[in-house]
Amino acid sequence: MLGEFYPKIRQLGHDTEVIYDRILQFEKDETLVVFAFEPYTNRIIEAVKLTYELGNKIILITYHISCPIISYASVTLKVEVSEEQFSVIPIIALIDAIVIEIGKRSSEESIKKLKRLEKTLIEKNITFTY
Repeated sequence: MLGEFYPKIRQLGHDTEVIYDRILQFEKDETLVVFAFEPYTNRIIEAVKLTYELGNKIILITYHISCPIISYASVTLKVEVSEEQFSVIPIIALIDAIVIEIGKRSSEESIKKLKRLEKTLIEKNITFTY
């Protein structure tokens, strides 16, 4: 969803080869945002280590400060959760807030892109207006 507002945002939750390929293509000013929750997989830990070794910043979002990725993070956001039952609601609320903020900050550019896409689709007779 964030890619709609900012095209440089890429989701890396694909096959392992794709994750490593995309990390190796990071530019120096790019940041990896990691959502890490138990159980922590070796795949994610190693991907974060590689990002760190390449000199890129890492923002970690996790439930526990015992997360093994925390030592590689430039910034850590700890999301509070209930001790009684597991819920994804806190992380969904955080993601929603991030999307809204990025959307507000880039809405002018996003609207221009959508209007350009709409115009192109109409010109190419791919869609129509009423």
